[in-house]
Amino acid sequence: MYQKALCLTAILAIIAGPPQDASACTCYFPPPPAQAFAEADAVYLGKILSFKPDSAYSMIAEIDILKLWKGDKDAAGKLFTPGSPATCGHTFDVGQTYLVYAYKGANGSLHTNICTRTNLVENAAEDLDFLNSFSYQPLMLGNSWRFEHGYSESIIDTLRIDGNLYYRFDSFGGGKLYNDVWMRMTDTHELVVRTDTTDQVWLDFAADVGKSWTVRDSEGLAEWTVRVQSTTDTVNVSAGKFVQCRRYHFQFNGADNDWVEWYAPNIGPVKRDLHGIAFIEYPLTEAVVNQKNIPTSVSYQQNGAMTKSFELAQSYPNPFSLKEAMSASNSAIIAYRLNNEDRVTLTIYDLLGRQIKTLVDRAESRGDYSVLWDGTNSRGEKVTAGTYFYRIEAGGFAEVKKLIFLK
Repeated sequence: MYQKALCLTAILAIIAGPPQDASACTCYFPPPPAQAFAEADAVYLGKILSFKPDSAYSMIAEIDILKLWKGDKDAAGKLFTPGSPATCGHTFDVGQTYLVYAYKGANGSLHTNICTRTNLVENAAEDLDFLNSFSYQPLMLGNSWRFEHGYSESIIDTLRIDGNLYYRFDSFGGGKLYNDVWMRMTDTHELVVRTDTTDQVWLDFAADVGKSWTVRDSEGLAEWTVRVQSTTDTVNVSAGKFVQCRRYHFQFNGADNDWVEWYAPNIGPVKRDLHGIAFIEYPLTEAVVNQKNIPTSVSYQQNGAMTKSFELAQSYPNPFSLKEAMSASNSAIIAYRLNNEDRVTLTIYDLLGRQIKTLVDRAESRGDYSVLWDGTNSRGEKVTAGTYFYRIEAGGFAEVKKLIFLK
């Protein structure tokens, strides 16, 4: 709400009339980006088209929305602010681009003022660093999520279609909804799923509570109405405690087949509840998100003790010269330690997420291992210079590291 802008005297001044003293506006320091994002009703990047009086005590900015992280895009096009800096009014320069934190007023319109983190884009580096890393469904090759009752979903490939980068999941929703599905995130934070040659919005991470839309399964035979139920839930599962989670209800248009799911910032799905013939909870137990293990790179034993599944070292040398790639003594060395007997896969990928070569795919006992990569693909052809990734998976955990080849 608007009062979250932390400028009580400005609000009182607007109600009472124009101020007599330029010191009427008193602000606290604005909260850090993560808190400001959670409290704001809309956060977006926009170019000011016009800035003019709306009434005796307020101004209105017409804005061309360039990127939306949160809120309703149509509503964000008009932004109100108090009439002068004396009442905490924010001044906008026409033609300039601003990062806006906006709050809903009593009539539903969006407001901002100088007590918020709203700022010229060139002065908003800290906020943009946070916002550009923020996602309710992190998309990166190697990301994976594992839930109770034995189902998981992993990103295993990428593909560019019509200029958009899609990420391929081996399954989504535990394979109950989709197998081998391509998904992407739009600039307005919509998670899009591609079926055949068409896209549909699966989840809208910028939508307000109460907004709904329709989605269909991969064969187009089943249909659900998705509704945003909350954007502030706290979820406690074995993978950890997650706050500011978004909750979505999928209502099946037919027999019982509803479910509810929660997404946490920069984590992705943390829980799914099935409301069918029987009620079943699917809490997140572990995940690999942007090369980080959640909760840690450990496996849980039945007695409650924890022990690392593996340790993966940085390849050596790195960077590595392709001119020497065919010499075994100069091949890239990838070392890892396996702390429990398990099946291990170690695979090389290129920058686009395409699988280049599998170096290890076997069951191994506890111990230290190293493997060489001679800079060739699965067909024995030398690869080109560039950035590559190597991914290890064992014991339900995965980790990715970068490998650079030079000409």
